[in-house]
Amino acid sequence: MIVTCTSCSARYVVDPAKIGPNGRTVKCAKCGHAWSEPAPPPGAEPGVPSPTAEDIAQAFDGAANDLRSEMRPGGRNVPAIRRDPSPWAARLAWLLLIIVVGGTVGGSFVFRDKITATWPVTKRLYETVGLAPESLKKQLGVRNVQYTNPSDNLLKVNGELVNLSKASHDTSNLRVLFLNDFGEILKVWKFPPPVRRMLPNEVVKFSTEIRNYPRDAKRIEVGLDVE
Repeated sequence: MIVTCTSCSARYVVDPAKIGPNGRTVKCAKCGHAWSEPAPPPGAEPGVPSPTAEDIAQAFDGAANDLRSEMRPGGRNVPAIRRDPSPWAARLAWLLLIIVVGGTVGGSFVFRDKITATWPVTKRLYETVGLAPESLKKQLGVRNVQYTNPSDNLLKVNGELVNLSKASHDTSNLRVLFLNDFGEILKVWKFPPPVRRMLPNEVVKFSTEIRNYPRDAKRIEVGLDVE
């Protein structure tokens, strides 16, 4: 059966047997009001009342009043209702953490060439974790090199500089080494590339003229000045 407080209209589900055939005095757990509850009608059974709009409004008003009472100086020390934390809050926090960490690690990997160029000390750190910047010699290459002598003591070197990777890369200067039979360097000639940044798989032609080159050189090497 349903017992309703005559003061605050709070409702309770009560076993009719506890009221008894002669009725009894009951006390409201919400407002403390006591009243005489008459005997239940024959055949009364416990039931769960369906909440009405008035019940819902009273519940919200009561919760708001309790909260304001707690916040006021000298207010009632009403224990807060414990609510289970929403699992979505924890999931969202983990998702944000993954995004932040993933973005940091991904950025460190993608821009590691520029990072090590700006802060050379970080190169050792990348090497320690196995993410050392890829060698420029593996990214760019020189091919189809040809040598001609337009005049005495003048050597003209032509060739192609190619980006071997699928990413854009800054280019370094090119250099020509003149070596003797023992691999000793007789002369070093450096010159700027046709472009300072190459697109993926891009090929550009280069050309340079070297005067007074060592005529006794046995070997000539053309490559990137990355050392």
